[in-house]
Amino acid sequence: MADLQSGQAGNAVIDLGEDFTPVPTSQDVELRRERSSRTAKVLALVLLILLAAAGGGVVTPALRRAAAIPAPPQSVAMMIGSQVLVAGIYDGSNRLNAYDVHSGRRLWSTSLSVLTRGGSLVRIGKVAVVTYSSDNVHGDMTNAVDIDTGRVVWRSPAWVLDARNRTLIMVDSQSGAPREISAVDPGTGARLWTQTVGASCVDDVGVAYVQVCDDGVMRVVDMKTGELRAQTKLDLGGFVETFDDYQDPPQITQYGNVVLVGHFTQAEPILEAFDASTLRRLWIRQYDPSTDLVACGPLFCMAGERVALAFDPRTGAARPFPGFRAISPGRGLPRPAAIGGAAVDTAYALVPVGGKPDHRGAFASAVEMPVAADSEPVLVPTPGRPAAYLATIDVRNGRMRIIDQLDGVGADSCAAMSRYLACAKAGNVLQFWVLA
Repeated sequence: MADLQSGQAGNAVIDLGEDFTPVPTSQDVELRRERSSRTAKVLALVLLILLAAAGGGVVTPALRRAAAIPAPPQSVAMMIGSQVLVAGIYDGSNRLNAYDVHSGRRLWSTSLSVLTRGGSLVRIGKVAVVTYSSDNVHGDMTNAVDIDTGRVVWRSPAWVLDARNRTLIMVDSQSGAPREISAVDPGTGARLWTQTVGASCVDDVGVAYVQVCDDGVMRVVDMKTGELRAQTKLDLGGFVETFDDYQDPPQITQYGNVVLVGHFTQAEPILEAFDASTLRRLWIRQYDPSTDLVACGPLFCMAGERVALAFDPRTGAARPFPGFRAISPGRGLPRPAAIGGAAVDTAYALVPVGGKPDHRGAFASAVEMPVAADSEPVLVPTPGRPAAYLATIDVRNGRMRIIDQLDGVGADSCAAMSRYLACAKAGNVLQFWVLA
C-alpha cells in the first residue's frame, strides 16, 4: 500500500469496472457524515487524552466559548469586567468600540481623532484614554472616552507617557523642540502642573521622571509636583542621538531614590548611580552596553548572554544575582496568571500540534501566553497557523497540563485577558473563551 501511495509501483491500474461506484442515497450521505463526525471527535479526544497523559495532567472539560469580537490587525484590546474595548481602524476610520464578551453585542462605537494603529489604551476610573506617541505626528495624540456611553470627553495634542495615582503623565513634543511634561486630570483633561525639559532624549519613569539628552544633560523631575529636582552634565563620550536604539544609547533605571545610568564615556563605558533628589553621585562601576540594565526587586541587575550581575542600589556592592526570572517574566518559569484580578499559581501556554513533552512534563515548543489583568491593554495578536493545544503551567515547577484543543488558532495568537482567553483568528476577529 505504501508503494501504491508513493507512486513507486510503476503504472499499476486497478480496473473496477464501469458500474462499480454506486450512486449514494441521501441516507447514505447522512450516515457517512455522522460516522465521519463521530470518528473525528473520537480521534481528537484520544489525542487530547494522550497529550494530557504525557504532560502528567488530567483532561478537564472543554473551555466555555464566549463571543467572537471584530478586531483589526494592530488594534488594542482591553477587558473591563465583561466589556471588551477595541481601539482600531474599522472601515478606514479610527474608532473605539465596546462589546459584550458573552453575546458579542456592540454596546457603542465612537469615532476618534487619534491614530489607533500602533497606539495604546489606558483606563482610569470611568475614562478610557486612547493615545499615540510620536514626536513627528501633528494633531490630536490623545482622546479620552467615557466607557459607559462612548462619548469623547476631551482631546489633546500631547501623548500619555504614564498613568499613576489616578493621574496621567503626558508629553507634548515636536521633533527637535524641548518637551513639556504635564500631569493631567483624566476626567477633564485639565493640567495639574507642567515642566519644560530637554529635546532628543532617552527617559525613564519611576519615582521620578529622568531623562538624558544629546547634550549630555541629565534632569530629574518630581512626579508629584512637577518640580525640576536637579540636573547635571554627563560625559557621553561625544555620543549623539540618544534616542536611536541602534547606537547603544544610555540606559536608565531607578529603584527607591537612586537613579542608575549606563553610558559610554571618552574612556570606557561606565555605570553611574545618583541620588534622585540631588543627583549626587553615589558610585561608579564598569558597564557592558550589550546587557540589559534593570531594577530586579530591591537590586540593580546588569544581565546579558555572558553577564549576570547584581548590585546594591545605594553602595554599588556586588550581590547574588537573583536569576533571570526577576528580570523578565518570559525567562525561566512563567509568571502567575491574573484571573479575575487575583494572582494564582497557574499560567497558560499554547502547544503546537505534534509537540513532545520532556521528563518534567513541559513542552519545549510551547509558547507562554501574555497575561493581562482587568483594564490592562493587549496588542491584538496576529492569526497563526492552526491548530494548537491549550495547556496550564504550574508556576512552581513548570509542569504543563493539556486542557483543550483550539481549532483555527496558532501558537502565537492568544493572550489571557482577565478571566478570559482571547485568540486572533482569520477574518480579523478575537475569539473569547472563559478561563475561570
